[in-house]
This record gives sequence, structure tokens and C-alpha cells, in this order.
Amino acid sequence: MVSLGRVKIHTGVIALILFAFFSGRAIELFLVFLAVTIHELSHMVVAYFFGGKVESVYITPVGQVAKISNFYSLLEWQRIIVLLCGPIVNVALGFLCGFFHNKFMIMFSDINMAIAIFNILPIPPLDGGNIVYNILGRKLGVIKTAKFMTYMEGIFGFMIILLGIVQVILYPFNISLIIIGGYFMFSKRREYLERVSEFYTYIIDRNRDYTLKPMVVKKLLFNGDYRDVIKYFNYDDYFFVLERGVYGVNEVSMEEVIDIIA
Repeated sequence: MVSLGRVKIHTGVIALILFAFFSGRAIELFLVFLAVTIHELSHMVVAYFFGGKVESVYITPVGQVAKISNFYSLLEWQRIIVLLCGPIVNVALGFLCGFFHNKFMIMFSDINMAIAIFNILPIPPLDGGNIVYNILGRKLGVIKTAKFMTYMEGIFGFMIILLGIVQVILYPFNISLIIIGGYFMFSKRREYLERVSEFYTYIIDRNRDYTLKPMVVKKLLFNGDYRDVIKYFNYDDYFFVLERGVYGVNEVSMEEVIDIIA
């Protein structure tokens, strides 16, 4: 990974750039980068409107990812709107550019439509995958959902690599799909650990920004290992665990559960 201040670039991006230049596809790569940049800027602008704070931007072979430091302090519907606005802007640009009878504008229109469709797929770290992660996270628990979603990411990456092998056979030296599939395959473990770490940090933070999102208090009756209890926690509710013991029912807060297993 190459770090340029707040901008971080995955090494796979360098491989894609080299491939684009040596295969004479530099213009296509530029248009893709432009569409992806507009896509990500729309995420950042809407997040900022809701009170989000942009911490950094990570450029990967499958797009750019803006790190919003207080993203999970936003309401669930606000987070989903932030995630949806990127593909929506790409669709709007695609339709707009489609009205111009110019080779590059038509190409830019197709690229925007392709990016919108690709990003809405329910696979992390794509926007569609993050939308599913947010919705299922509240219903099933963030940790359980993160594990399931990264498992699906690995399967998706493997399928893309298989398509990439077919691509190389049909179009020799075109390894773009293999690079993209490899990113999904080999980044899923890191992404899972980042999501889990981010969640633990959030729920033990005594200085959470409650001005953006008042927490809904829920109680969970549970008998067993506290490490299993955490699987059911989410970003949008504050939990008290009711544990039935010898001397009656003991009430333990989310922070106390983390402190016990730490």
C-alpha cells in the first residue's frame, strides 16, 4: 500500500495502471477513475451534510473508499442514503452523457452505468454489500453479519478469478478481472478484522456522539459465554445483558461485557 497523507493507494491499483498503459487503455482507465471519483465525492458530500467527518480515502482495484470516522454515529437510514447516493449519481451521469453523440461521452455513460450496477451488488466492500451489512447487522448482530458477508466476498472473488481465467484465454494478457477477483479474495480477512475492531472500538467508546444518534436501549436475556453475546450487538441499539445467576438476575452493560472478556 502507498500512503500519500490521507490518501492511501492499494498496490493492485498500480498493477491496473501499468496494464492500462501497456495495453493502450489509458483513456478508459482515466474515465473509470473520473467516474469513481465523482461516485466517492457524492458519498462524502452527503455524509458531511448528515454530520459525517471524512478521515481518509483508500483507492483500491474495485474503487475508492472514503473513511467516515463517525459513520456509525449516523442514523441507519442516513447511512443507507450515503451508500446509495454513489450509484444514483453514476446512473444520473450515465443517462446525461448518453444524450451526447460523442465517442468519449458514450464511453463515459457506459462506464458510469457499469460502475453503478457493479457497486450495488450485495458484496462487501461494495455499496450494496455495505447496505446489506447495515440492515442485517441490526437484525442479526454486527459480528455475525461481518463473518457471513466476508465469506460471501471470498466466494465472489473466486468466481471473478475464474471469469478472469476465461478472459485471459479469450483476450491474452488481459488480467484485469484476475486482479479484481484477487483483491476480493485476499482482502476479505483484513476487512473482517477491520470491521470487528471498528465495532469493538465503537461500543466501548464512552464518548460516542449521541447528538447525531440517540441510542435505542434494548435488553437481552442470555445465559452463556459473553463472547457469544457480543455477536448480537449492533451499531444502532444500546444493550444491557440480563444474566440469570444464583442470586437473581444480573444486568451487565455493553461496555462491561467487553471489559469482562478483554
